[in-house]
Amino acid sequence: MEADIEGFFDNVDHEMLLDFVNEEVSDGSVLRLIRSLLDVGVSVDGVVEETPRGVPQGGPISPLLANIYLHPFDAEMSELGYRLVRYADDFVVLCRSEEEAVCALKDVERILSKLGLSVNAGKTRTVELSDKDGIGFLGFRIFLEHKVPQEKAVRRFKDEVRRLTRRQQPVNVQEVVLRLNPVIRGWGNYFKYGNVNWLFGKLDSWVRMRLRSFMEKKKTHVANYRIRNAHFEALGLERLSALLASDFACSL
Repeated sequence: MEADIEGFFDNVDHEMLLDFVNEEVSDGSVLRLIRSLLDVGVSVDGVVEETPRGVPQGGPISPLLANIYLHPFDAEMSELGYRLVRYADDFVVLCRSEEEAVCALKDVERILSKLGLSVNAGKTRTVELSDKDGIGFLGFRIFLEHKVPQEKAVRRFKDEVRRLTRRQQPVNVQEVVLRLNPVIRGWGNYFKYGNVNWLFGKLDSWVRMRLRSFMEKKKTHVANYRIRNAHFEALGLERLSALLASDFACSL
């Protein structure tokens, strides 16, 4: 069962959250600091509006507060014998049968209701891992025996590469490579734990094609022969495939 909590970061109950924090932290100054962060409000068209519920998204302490608030949910699901994997408000429950998954959903809804939360019906479903669609979780499409990056994750990567390699920009190819490398490293290091050998090789070729188009100011097959792969290696262009090779070497 894969699920998502409806508007989680907007619906955290401040008093309940502070009670949970107070179970482990008795320092009044810390509690007051957390309350001030929760009550800071949001700016809408230049006007600050109060935030009686919720935690700031993107705040450095928000992931910690999210885990504190959902700890009772994790604990009760574990006590009921479910195998739960959760990241912030996104989670999956691993079940042995469809009947168990249906029961799990009912328990999830019951436990979340005690926290003033509910599941997002549009993003919650039960599915077999052997199904052709698998399940989507944290950027991966997960199947019974393998996992691959989701299509939208690949699309976002390519959109960022397109942005950095657009032809009409006043920089040289060396500067473009310097900007590309962190994107390649970051995306590749995250997704290299999937079954991606074929995909990484394909994307490496596509990135080089984008660079050739940038250098030629147009897409041309002739550039494939005129601008060889070795040229990009000399420029220091990182390759997704190389991340797989280095990881394998480290394991040896």
